[in-house]
Amino acid sequence: MKLSIKEILKATNGSLLFKKEERFFNKIRIDSRAVSDNDLFIAIIGETHNGHNFIKQALNAGAGGFIINQDHADKVMQETPLIEKSVVISVNDTIKALGDLARFIRDKSGISVAAITGSNGKTTTREMTASILKRKFSTHSARKNYNNEIGLPLTLFEIAPENKWAVLELGINHHGEMTRLGRICAPDIGVILNIGNAHLEGLGSIEGVMKAKTEILGQIKSKGTAVLNGDDPMLINAIKDYDGRAVVFGYLNKEKKYDITAVNPEKKEGKIFFKLITPDRHADIELPTNAFFMIPNALAAASVGYIAGLSIADIQKGLESFIPPKNRIDFITTEKNFTIINDAYNANSDSTKAAFSLLSGIKGRKFAALGDMLELGEHSERLHFEIGEVAAQSGISGLFITGDFSLYVKEGAINSGFDENKIVLGDKEQIAVILNNVLKAKDTVLVKGSRGSFMEQLIEKIRN
Repeated sequence: MKLSIKEILKATNGSLLFKKEERFFNKIRIDSRAVSDNDLFIAIIGETHNGHNFIKQALNAGAGGFIINQDHADKVMQETPLIEKSVVISVNDTIKALGDLARFIRDKSGISVAAITGSNGKTTTREMTASILKRKFSTHSARKNYNNEIGLPLTLFEIAPENKWAVLELGINHHGEMTRLGRICAPDIGVILNIGNAHLEGLGSIEGVMKAKTEILGQIKSKGTAVLNGDDPMLINAIKDYDGRAVVFGYLNKEKKYDITAVNPEKKEGKIFFKLITPDRHADIELPTNAFFMIPNALAAASVGYIAGLSIADIQKGLESFIPPKNRIDFITTEKNFTIINDAYNANSDSTKAAFSLLSGIKGRKFAALGDMLELGEHSERLHFEIGEVAAQSGISGLFITGDFSLYVKEGAINSGFDENKIVLGDKEQIAVILNNVLKAKDTVLVKGSRGSFMEQLIEKIRN
């Protein structure tokens, strides 16, 4: 969407330092390598790079406008005098300006927004929701899990004039972050999937996670709707205390009254089958996954579709045409005819326990290869120990562990009676060599770890 200089100044409360001529920008960049003619380049100061150091490259690549930090202005002018021929706007904080511009575009577009948060399942639910909404509306969804105060604006910048809905993912690791993200995207529908042991390093405790996640409720538009998981014990009070419109989904407690629910779930032929029930319709669903823990994600997505006014037939088609995201419960059959369950994208204790629940129901010999679960702070040792206990009770024939917390996983497994001789500790190279000798036809190996553990590297070594 095109932005004028006047609109950019209004959105960011910035000061115009230089202006060659009136210009309109329809591409906003923060990476100088992606800049093309007449793009607007925002110099972000990140953890490892300072965008102000790449202004010259952006200028040479054709950038027509720049947003810079006020306290970097003198240095930028000295080092890049040719920038005076461009549009240059200074602001107090370029990251805040990034979010302010995104909010301006969100409002200017008139688009409706569904924003999804939770400790587990955000990306999968985002993809399910987009698959449903696309049955009726032009829908924009992030190509990646751009879900923080930099990634979220980048997603909103890609809104096209024809889009009627945007499906966004909100991820946090500190208090107050959800409020900032909510102010940027101003959701019409805010979805909270669950509250679990994720990002405890920054949020302190599971109660802290709940407090941080539920900040989204205060950012939903006045006539908007919250979508809440009625099966999550941590969300019960949030449901009671929220005085706005809410749609509650769930299926585990038959005594509860849910707005959106599933009945008679069963697994067969690599799919999950259940009857989806909404307040006025029902449909038989074939979900393209064999993980029962995907059902709440499907119910949350169906809730968004219901609120948006889609028919039960469109909701059904959207769920059944959903394509699971890469590296999330992705079953890979290798040339040696053993199966890898690729769940390497991310991990916390709840999602890892869910993965073991899936693994335990699979026939034949089973193995697990685990990397560290990160950002758990002072809870790291305890939660890794618990995962060792869960692994020991899952019926696996061998446990392969890598990472800084591998000893705690090992201790937990041994504490629950697992044979120490069936536990291997090592780096990914060592584990790959041993697994390639151990795995045979019809075996299954679960590979899981946090993003920073890079467990997809192990998958490549054993699948090849």
